[in-house]
Amino acid sequence: MTDNQKAQIITFKDLANKLSLSPSGYEIINIKNNNWHHLRDLINGDLKKGQEVGSDAYIHKSNRFFLRTKALQPDSYLLEVTQESAVPIVPQAFINQRLTKGQVLISKDSNIGEVVYLDKDYPEYMMGAGLISFEIARNPFFVLAMMKDVSFKKQLNSMVPPSTIIKHAKKIFLECKIPFPNTKRVETILFIEEATKAIIRREIEIHNRHQQIDNILMDELNCKQNDFSHYVPKYSEINKDGLRLDTGIYDQEYLEILSYIASYKNGYFNIPLKNIKGGSTPKNRLFGKGTKKWITPSIFGELGFFTADERILCEENNITGDCVIIKNRTLKEKLGRFVGTAVFYDFTKLQLGHHNQGCYRVENYSAEDLKFITLVLNTQIYRKLCGYISLGSKMREIKMNQFTKIPFPKIDSEIKNKLVKYYYNDIEIPASKTVIIKQLEDFDIANHCCPR
Repeated sequence: MTDNQKAQIITFKDLANKLSLSPSGYEIINIKNNNWHHLRDLINGDLKKGQEVGSDAYIHKSNRFFLRTKALQPDSYLLEVTQESAVPIVPQAFINQRLTKGQVLISKDSNIGEVVYLDKDYPEYMMGAGLISFEIARNPFFVLAMMKDVSFKKQLNSMVPPSTIIKHAKKIFLECKIPFPNTKRVETILFIEEATKAIIRREIEIHNRHQQIDNILMDELNCKQNDFSHYVPKYSEINKDGLRLDTGIYDQEYLEILSYIASYKNGYFNIPLKNIKGGSTPKNRLFGKGTKKWITPSIFGELGFFTADERILCEENNITGDCVIIKNRTLKEKLGRFVGTAVFYDFTKLQLGHHNQGCYRVENYSAEDLKFITLVLNTQIYRKLCGYISLGSKMREIKMNQFTKIPFPKIDSEIKNKLVKYYYNDIEIPASKTVIIKQLEDFDIANHCCPR
């Protein structure tokens, strides 16, 4: 039982009223702070509800998009726009919901209580029925931070009736309590607001740099050329490849991407099998303890950084130097676009670590080359490339021998260094900012806003 949970006796009357035997349906979250406001009292204007368009409106390419609840992720304050979270739809089915900068989107279905902040206008996007948008009237970034905290989702989950498949929060989230500071009210709210704004600014900068890397690589590979000609492969060619009919390696777009890399002016290189290592889960281990970093596919994505700091206590360690950690399998997105995403493991900063079998490890390259391999794998054309060669109907996966066939362009050193700096700019943090970072690490929402 956590500090926020209150022990209680469930009576037959309670069972009769709720008609449920699920323990989660009787959980009570105890906020030990009388200085709170219901979320409904902090919202400006009316709620905007999302609407369904039907799967018959989905198409391959469009300038209008339908947002699913998957676009809201716990490790980001911004929308995560992918081909599966933002589905292209026919323009005739599009409904202009006026999604503008400053609005907050919340999921009321599936991943209930997840929220994001709109950092810009989204005129080409509409919300699905599982999403609601609104504006926060008072202390918007403080309230946003409280809603992003795990305690908000715990509170909402305890209020929503249990379901065997998907939870539906409807408008119950409006009844959630948002705690405010009891002491040093102005300073605490200002501190959290400025910290939240800084996180959002940093996320925007990361996304912008990621887009710049995409643009530079596309221009360098001359991906706008139109002299590619596609042909339908013969049976003899498919048979030579081992009858792989469950793959996208014969798709026109896949072959077109390969042609850009194969015809690159400086040539390309492949990573040999000897430089690619698999992972494992130690038999004797204790998760959440120890000093070694524990790496799994769930803690990094296509932006090339870790989204969580997980630790493991074990005798083994398969990360003993700089390397690239590559996701070799994932349940996320059926097209396989998240298989092959990578992150650079800076051994100087992170020290000994261990990764499981859901990741590959690329080593025996210089730090600059490892960073380059990482940023290339995370670009849009390589996301498509990995998606096409991945296998599996539910969990998409890339085998080690398939990974050795992925070509990497031999970029000129000047452009290569520019790309690496966009991805991984290793700079000294000024002493003044180090103090602020330490304050953020030590800051505890529960102690400042919900004192016991």
